[in-house]
Amino acid sequence: MENINLTHNLLTKIYNELNRDIFNNELPKIPIVLSRAFKKSAGVYIHVVNKNSRKVIPRNITISLHINHTLNSIVTLLAHEMIHLKDSLVNPDYCDPKYDPHGSFFQTESERIKSGFNINIEKIFKMNNGATLKGTINMVLFSIRGKKHMISCSDGYVVKIASELLDKFPNVLDEIYVVKVPKSDAESYTREFRSIKSAYPADDIWDLYCDNPKYDRTNLTNLIER
Repeated sequence: MENINLTHNLLTKIYNELNRDIFNNELPKIPIVLSRAFKKSAGVYIHVVNKNSRKVIPRNITISLHINHTLNSIVTLLAHEMIHLKDSLVNPDYCDPKYDPHGSFFQTESERIKSGFNINIEKIFKMNNGATLKGTINMVLFSIRGKKHMISCSDGYVVKIASELLDKFPNVLDEIYVVKVPKSDAESYTREFRSIKSAYPADDIWDLYCDNPKYDRTNLTNLIER
């Protein structure tokens, strides 16, 4: 699909339509901010916390202009950030530093939206050539009873995560690999996790990374004794 010219009116229109069709108008109307300075990811939900009540106060959703956006990608990106918005409003633990914003609530909502509205929340958003992300991220990709998952992590946690998987799923773990990917190619998955509790569904990104000869892939099952 062709790239689109983003405007505040267009983004607000898409946000309102998603709120109506997917979230039953339960989400507040918040500003959608376009930013050339924001380069860390395709977009982000911004909020603050009331020090007295500990309640979340939504501020905006910021969209990076360092991304080549199509209509489909911007719909997916807004839906992704709107899940975080909903999560922050309904879950009192959202502000806990130990809370995983891509945990069970996010995954349940992602599956609901994917199955009901054919919007794939886990879509990858690649950066323009002007992006400044440096370094690589490890993607631990694994399959359990045919269902594919992924955890992004730093070098120091690859073996730990693989060991957890082999210990917890010794009889149902089909495959487990680590793929080292430049962060500029893995924009939506550059956050580093330390536990298998943070795994993403990976059916739609398996071919992009695990089966892509562009990236170095290592079979971890053969490296770790069961």
